[in-house]
Amino acid sequence: MIAVGAHFDYVRLPLGSAPAALAPNEHLLRALVEAGFTDAQAGRALGMLAELMYASARNTVLAGRYGEHPQITELNRMLAEAPPSTLPSIRRLSAARIGLDPEQFDFDLDVVIAGLSQLLAAGR
Repeated sequence: MIAVGAHFDYVRLPLGSAPAALAPNEHLLRALVEAGFTDAQAGRALGMLAELMYASARNTVLAGRYGEHPQITELNRMLAEAPPSTLPSIRRLSAARIGLDPEQFDFDLDVVIAGLSQLLAAGR
């Protein structure tokens, strides 16, 4: 997804190679069901991971296209217009570049795994 850059929104699943293209999804779904998740939970987990991957790739493409993510540009504009004593937590995170940085995907994935583990442990 990142490699196609500007054409990101037009990438579609290659229909001619469906079995090969879907094999990783099949493997993950099977592993989740074997671990104790229901089909519905496994499907929703797969959907959530796909959304996470899509959002992360899209953020990377946008940052590459504009030099920085457009939301960072807008956030910096808003902070510059706000009184300096306001929004101290957001200012700290912004200064540290936390939120749309490369480590975000790893953090998101850790949270997904922890959440799925908790869901499984609770027998839900």
